[in-house]
Amino acid sequence: MDVERLKRLLLPLVVFLLLVAIWASAARHGGWSESAFPGPRAAAVGMWELLTNGTLLRHSVASLFRVSAGYYLAVLIGLPLGMVLGWWKMGQVMFNSLIQFLRPISPLAWIPLAMLWFGIGDKPAVFLIFLSSFFRCLFPPSRRLAA
Repeated sequence: MDVERLKRLLLPLVVFLLLVAIWASAARHGGWSESAFPGPRAAAVGMWELLTNGTLLRHSVASLFRVSAGYYLAVLIGLPLGMVLGWWKMGQVMFNSLIQFLRPISPLAWIPLAMLWFGIGDKPAVFLIFLSSFFRCLFPPSRRLAA
């Protein structure tokens, strides 16, 4: 094995082990309770429990559903609308101001409105993921309209 390949394999491992050691030291000597700031061992035990009882898989599937639904809605609405606005110059003139006004608003700023409009559950999460993806699908970086 050559030296360059050995570096590519060992350096990331050394950095990872160093970060875990810092984490363990901070958890042990930081003065926090283990429930507030668990160490690597407690985190690994908790992860193993979630993995073996099926909780991790169930919640992972729920998260993947929300991400997929929000992204696919953004693609299904944003791409056709972007193509229509690309062809229809009057539509660009009519909607460009509104789009440029809404586009820079962070999805985090929409959280209170999403909770008011959709309540608690999957719907606000899907909406926020939709917003995160919609404007990228509407106007990709190479096809931005001038403000």
